[in-house]
Amino acid sequence: MCKREACEMGTNWVEKAGGLPEMVKRMAKHLKEKNPGWTESHCIAVAVNAVKKMAKTGDTNFKGKQNVGAKARGRASRNAAEWERKKASTHLSQDAQEAAETWAIIELAQSGGSDTRGDVIAKNPSKKKKETDKGPQEPDRLPPGAVGWKHGWVPVDANGNPVKDAQKEADAQKADTEKVLKEGKAKHGAALKKQADEKAAREAETAKNKAEAAKRKTAAEAKRKANEAKRAVREKESARKKSVADIKRKSAESRAKLKEAAAQAIKDRKEGRQLTPYQVQALAAWEQLQRADVYYKRTGGVDR
Repeated sequence: MCKREACEMGTNWVEKAGGLPEMVKRMAKHLKEKNPGWTESHCIAVAVNAVKKMAKTGDTNFKGKQNVGAKARGRASRNAAEWERKKASTHLSQDAQEAAETWAIIELAQSGGSDTRGDVIAKNPSKKKKETDKGPQEPDRLPPGAVGWKHGWVPVDANGNPVKDAQKEADAQKADTEKVLKEGKAKHGAALKKQADEKAAREAETAKNKAEAAKRKTAAEAKRKANEAKRAVREKESARKKSVADIKRKSAESRAKLKEAAAQAIKDRKEGRQLTPYQVQALAAWEQLQRADVYYKRTGGVDR
């Protein structure tokens, strides 16, 4: 089967499936009017690719950057799903479907142009399965999401991007998730340890401050009591000195009065006057005091 026949078959299976989706049909018609040299299959392939790109990213992949709204992306998603559903319902072989979708790209690449699916090179359906270092690839068993092969063995999507193996990707995602969880658990444990250490440090600092405060309070209380004891001693000594001073003052006053009374008694006796009982007692007390003073001076005592 030649490539042209594959394209015509692609057109026929679309007609048998009920025709192109509305958005694909409008885009293909617009492309045909703008590029008269393009074949109908080429226009359809480019339109299908643009609808899929719009549904996935919001960009039609035409010249310039287009950002369509949510409603337009929803219509594009429905049209892309309709396309895939119709393609699956025709029961065509994968080789014929792939040739119908990629012939326009090969044709454009050979002419030096570019297509919205980049450097995707479709595999010739008539060739045998290609043997590579990754093992033989079966063209009729494309992985989910792939529309063709690159270099004969790399499955690619409608945008020319490699389609990863679902199981490997799931395993990789699981490993990444476990790694993230492990790192998160380690970080959480480290954070908890740090919080515990900080809490212990704060508690130790609080206990230290309380101990120092209690020590300062005890020292202040002891100092206060010592000051009170010193003040009591000073007050007692002051009271004692005051008492001694009062005693000395009163003793001096009594001595002076006694001396004066004794002198008056001695004078009255010399003049022949009779002494009163008070004068007699005063004179006797003064004479006794004089003898005591003589005794204290003789024995090294102090004068009273």
